[in-house]
Amino acid sequence: MKTNPLKNDRYHLWYLLLALCQLIPIASANDTLKTFIERVDTYQAEFSQVVINPSGEVIERAKGRFLLARPGRFRWDYTLPYQQQIIADGEKIWFYDVDLEQVTVRTQRGVLSHSPAALLAGGQFVASDYTIEQSRDDKNDVFITLWPQYDDATFQSIALVFSADNLIEMAMVDNFDQKTVLTFTDIVENRPLSEEMFRFTVQPGIDVIGDNSGG
Repeated sequence: MKTNPLKNDRYHLWYLLLALCQLIPIASANDTLKTFIERVDTYQAEFSQVVINPSGEVIERAKGRFLLARPGRFRWDYTLPYQQQIIADGEKIWFYDVDLEQVTVRTQRGVLSHSPAALLAGGQFVASDYTIEQSRDDKNDVFITLWPQYDDATFQSIALVFSADNLIEMAMVDNFDQKTVLTFTDIVENRPLSEEMFRFTVQPGIDVIGDNSGG
């Protein structure tokens, strides 16, 4: 049976994406985030991903393309080392393993019932649930780190790096001390994106796991 070492990391990226999409409520307390949120309706970029174990070793590398359209639509297209797609259409999230010819479907509403995902569904976000720190380096890049303070958090911290108000990096440390880092390049903001980019069509021969009712 074929296996894919990136399969688990797609869920890490899911929470990273939620972190990006939840920034609207936090933005009122942070000028960098506020500027980004007010300016950006769509976002697309090439990305490089590394996964680092608790000993500091890079255990996985990947590359691909990321698209975001608010509210609640996004798409990760992995190209290396394996082809994968993660597509959110506003109602469902599709995790597609190309090599395995298998797609896992989850409802966004079901996932969004757990913090920190409520924003995508228009829910309330409580800023006091997070400790937030900001710093700048000698290049004037802005580093923002969020530590969740609620009991059922699925990660220890999320960090974002902005250069000239552009989001260029995201990193998450999970509850097993594993770190996932995404670096964005070739960034394009506010270019119109077709709705078709955020729709997944199940082709013949693809196994569907999960809730595909009404899809």
